[in-house]
Amino acid sequence: MLVQCSHYLFSKIKPSFVFIALLCIPFSASAAVVYVTDTNGQVTAVSGIELNGDSFDVTFFDGTYTSAMQLFGGRQAHRNFVNAFAAQAFITGPYDAAPESIFGCSDTESCSIMFPLFVNTSNSTVRGTLYVNDKDDVDDGLVSGVTTLPNPLSSTSNTVFGVVSRTPVAAVPEPSSYAMLLVGLGLLGVATRKRQA
Repeated sequence: MLVQCSHYLFSKIKPSFVFIALLCIPFSASAAVVYVTDTNGQVTAVSGIELNGDSFDVTFFDGTYTSAMQLFGGRQAHRNFVNAFAAQAFITGPYDAAPESIFGCSDTESCSIMFPLFVNTSNSTVRGTLYVNDKDDVDDGLVSGVTTLPNPLSSTSNTVFGVVSRTPVAAVPEPSSYAMLLVGLGLLGVATRKRQA
């Protein structure tokens, strides 16, 4: 029955109209990673890091960190995000071989980005996942385990904090998506009207 029904539909509709209609269906593509730079050309933030269908922004800063990141449900989920950040922003990105281009890093050989999990105010330390961006790519990657660093980081020239925030997702499609949908429906309507005439 299904075969007969689909055969009937395809015999009544010309393939060229189906092709044109498919071209007009809006497809969503993932956004590219965007690097935000200051007037000196240093990267101050990276937006558009995608993980499990969500989009995140990472802002770099040097100084005292006050609260731990609570966006992820535990250490492994936290490390998964840092891996996604590394793969999307630095491993193949334009700033991979230029660690000094990260805001707060002045070392030309490597820059470490600390993604905090725990803040200990009693001994002024921060524990979290450390990603190292090395100039020659030999030592690029995550440091195994949880790393403990002093808080604030102002005494180091090659380590900054990476503060993560969730990017708000627009609930309403862009007007261009509606326009493409309407064009596609209009073409189908024209094709149907011509077939009936």
